[in-house]
Amino acid sequence: IFIFGFLLFNFIEGIKQVTYLIIFTTFFFGFLLYISDLYSDNKRTLNELSIRDLLIIGFSQCLSLIPGTSRSASVIISSRIMKIDRESSILLSLLLSIPVISGAFFLSLYKINTTNSFSDEALLGTLLSVAFSFFSSYLALKFFYFHSKSYGFKIFAFYRFFLAIILYFVYF
Repeated sequence: IFIFGFLLFNFIEGIKQVTYLIIFTTFFFGFLLYISDLYSDNKRTLNELSIRDLLIIGFSQCLSLIPGTSRSASVIISSRIMKIDRESSILLSLLLSIPVISGAFFLSLYKINTTNSFSDEALLGTLLSVAFSFFSSYLALKFFYFHSKSYGFKIFAFYRFFLAIILYFVYF
């Protein structure tokens, strides 16, 4: 995802203004999350995954480059479609966030360095952003883990439906 994000950065930044796309993908990935959880068999664990499975799940993160798409949701949806149990799906999402957050950190450092705006304040801001991103992701996924183990991902799918409706009424 880091490589795709770096290569497509300007394009992605340009389409972030497309509100319809954000609303659609928020709703659509909520729908996919609901369906993938509803019809998955919970048969496979992390120990049963092949390199091919992990590559497919890893590449599914690239969908999160589309505005309105969650990286965690794209990982969970793809792993649930592959019949991976809920707990393993969430753990994969957490583990795969580490290189993404690290990549974002190094991209920020690169941009700071190439724009000649390298300063203690810029570096501190970048470090705090990475730390906060990792910490908040960890807390969210921890809550997500304990809730989803028992109840599934349906409430998070409904959250995305509700968010898409609110976005629609706010912007239109």
